[in-house]
Amino acid sequence: MQSDNGPPFGTSIGRFSRLSVKLMSLGVQPVFSRPGKPQDNGRHERMHRDLKADIVRHRGATMFEQQKFFDRFRRIYNVERPHEGIGQDRPARRFRASPRPYPSGPSSPQYPDHWEKRKVMCNGVLRWKSKDVFLSETFDGHTVAFEPIDYALWRVHFYHFVIGTFDERSRTIT
Repeated sequence: MQSDNGPPFGTSIGRFSRLSVKLMSLGVQPVFSRPGKPQDNGRHERMHRDLKADIVRHRGATMFEQQKFFDRFRRIYNVERPHEGIGQDRPARRFRASPRPYPSGPSSPQYPDHWEKRKVMCNGVLRWKSKDVFLSETFDGHTVAFEPIDYALWRVHFYHFVIGTFDERSRTIT
């Protein structure tokens, strides 16, 4: 799932939010745009621009009334309005539900036996050779794995996603 680096999908500190960690535990890969590059999500940014322009003219007095305006916008945007980027077709005509079922919950991560496994504490820290190494609070309670890739360098995995590189000498994960 592609998104920008901001909430709720990403964070400026540690990059992964609680939502992106949850999505990864369900098999959904977060793909982040480059910081400060809204053109990486051009279609999404265009939808936001159109939504903001519409909502300025249509404001509800209550959340229930406002939701009616959001629903109206969604119907017009996806069902009625032609889109240049798809040959003047409507998105609703192109939509196909994914055949992959959404899991009811996360399974336990399966890591190869030769990888080092560490459980992340509530403060985002894990222990490495009796020293604290900070990963991110968003991984608290989860187990991550370290795959050796070079002398004192490790690839950090969460489920089947690579989430960083660990330098044992500096005790930093980037």
